[in-house]
Amino acid sequence: MKPLPLDVYATAVARVPAYRRFLQEQYGTVPEIPDMETFATLPLMDKTNYIRAYPLTDRCLDGTLKGKHMIAHSSGSSGKHLYWPILREVEQGYWQRTLEELEQKYAVSRTSTLVVLGLLMGGNLSGALFAYVFRAIGIETGCITLLTPGRDEAECVEVLGEFAPHFEQTILFSYGATGKNIIETAIARGIPVKDLRIKLRLIGEGYSETFRDRMNELLGYTYGDLTSVSSGYGATDFRSAGKETLLCVAIKRLLAERNLLGDVFGFETMPTICQYSPSDIFIESVEGELVMTRHNAVPLVRYRSGDAGFVLEYEAMMDTMARHGLDPHALLAERGFDPASASKQPFVLVSGRNDGLTFFGAKIFVTKIKTIFEETPYLSERVTGEFQMRRVENEHGDPRLEIAVVPCPEAPDLDAGAIADAVARGLLERQGGIYPELMAKDPDAATPRIRFVRREEIMTPASFKIRYLA
Repeated sequence: MKPLPLDVYATAVARVPAYRRFLQEQYGTVPEIPDMETFATLPLMDKTNYIRAYPLTDRCLDGTLKGKHMIAHSSGSSGKHLYWPILREVEQGYWQRTLEELEQKYAVSRTSTLVVLGLLMGGNLSGALFAYVFRAIGIETGCITLLTPGRDEAECVEVLGEFAPHFEQTILFSYGATGKNIIETAIARGIPVKDLRIKLRLIGEGYSETFRDRMNELLGYTYGDLTSVSSGYGATDFRSAGKETLLCVAIKRLLAERNLLGDVFGFETMPTICQYSPSDIFIESVEGELVMTRHNAVPLVRYRSGDAGFVLEYEAMMDTMARHGLDPHALLAERGFDPASASKQPFVLVSGRNDGLTFFGAKIFVTKIKTIFEETPYLSERVTGEFQMRRVENEHGDPRLEIAVVPCPEAPDLDAGAIADAVARGLLERQGGIYPELMAKDPDAATPRIRFVRREEIMTPASFKIRYLA
């Protein structure tokens, strides 16, 4: 049987007009790719040199949209939606795989379960896909009940108070900061959240173990509970690329509780750690960036994700843990789970965006911040344009955008608040998607925190993973 990457390549060459032209323009020919060593020499594709460079139909299998059962779109945070047709056979059976995940984590076949889908709906893939998946699970098995309030926090709070008491557990699908707001608002309104066995399943953003600790406190779980919060890794363009299994959570807990993250992986902030199926997606790490190969209506061959990270085989991860005296399987057993049931799939670790970061579900791009500093006279007179940005949490565990800037030598005056307001205004003018809604609803959360630093302090990436240096 041909390895997945070679099979996807052969399909793209045979059936995708744009990919053949892409190779011709890059190589002058369509090369033979007999093995994985040769595959690794293929050009990387990205949104600029491939997705935006060729018409959508030409990027599709057989050069047509016909036979593609759905066309999803990206969030539009960059200012314009990118559309992604989906192949019918790719989604066939997805609800069964999702049911297996729910059963392993939440025992839904033995526990009456309400699922509240608090995600963007419409053409956004996550909301549309999970709505289909959970309806199929409910129809085929009867073991869950679904509510779809979408990304309306007030309605999510309302349905939790109204319907969660009728079930033994509730799974709230949401975004990190949004989910936390929903739970805190529910508590403030007198809803007995700690009695409702609510689980939080996050989409689109990584989270820290400090966030888990805070959610355990709010939701009424014991310290270090492994099931209260979980996440995954994926995007509209390359779909789901990993799930945060209980084993992944156990690894994160050990790294956090023993303060070994830096020693083990060299990170200062907790990465997203997921396991993935090599039979569904091939993931490479090329110069620190995750690169995807996957079959779909628009086949992707060595597609740059824009995410920083790397992959580890199961045995390599376990060896790494053991070398530092960590045993995640023992932690699973200690906290009530069968270690023998843990997945042995490979791991993908995602440490952040190469070109930006996700904040309250909106992608804040480095190039946008750079443009704001360059094109706003008030800012260009006061700061050099060299900056680093990161997503941090305040003392309450709420996410905030922090930007370290270098003052100009002869800056007329330096007011961190005024600079922050100027950056926020620039983002409002240029940033689509969710950010304007966040600013209207919670200006304090949307406005970045500004920190003044010397140039030498940001010449190394010790503190910030996302950066731009002139």
